[in-house]
Amino acid sequence: MNNIQIFGFPRSTYVQTVRLVALTLNLPITLAPLAFRQASHAELHPFMKMPAMKHGNITLFETLAIATYLNEQVPSHGLIPGKLEYKCHMLSWVSAAIDYYYPALVTAAVENTVDMDKCGNLLGILEKTLSVSPYLAGPELSLADLFILPMVTFIEKQAPCNGERPFKHLDNWLDTLKGKAGYMEILNDE
Repeated sequence: MNNIQIFGFPRSTYVQTVRLVALTLNLPITLAPLAFRQASHAELHPFMKMPAMKHGNITLFETLAIATYLNEQVPSHGLIPGKLEYKCHMLSWVSAAIDYYYPALVTAAVENTVDMDKCGNLLGILEKTLSVSPYLAGPELSLADLFILPMVTFIEKQAPCNGERPFKHLDNWLDTLKGKAGYMEILNDE
């Protein structure tokens, strides 16, 4: 397999998601430099966001597309569940990560506008889901977990928002994922 290049900054939670996917699938990738908001960036990603990917003559943008592409590079297709129910749960959580968790946890922390009640409610939703399943989309690790993990880790570092509310299942999930070989190196990469 020729080199898969991922363009973006290591601190980006979406870049971290793609790197976690590649690590989990044992796919070699290179984190390539990105000339942020320059013409070369627009050639990779028309909205000048990150990540972007180049693999041979294929260029992709947006995390879900890149993660799906990486998943298809391995015979087991391990991070997208085969069972329709779990696949749909995975897609629901990926959508929730993009639509609700990223703005409330990451964007708000960067802008120093974290709403602690909203943040706590979002973590409570994760807690409820993880109280009945070891992973967000079912019994196995999926893209859903690898989208949410960097976002929750980011808010933990910037402005912890769980207050006095116990999140036993969420904490167990975090410990399990952070204990996977190489995950913390990616999550702590600046």
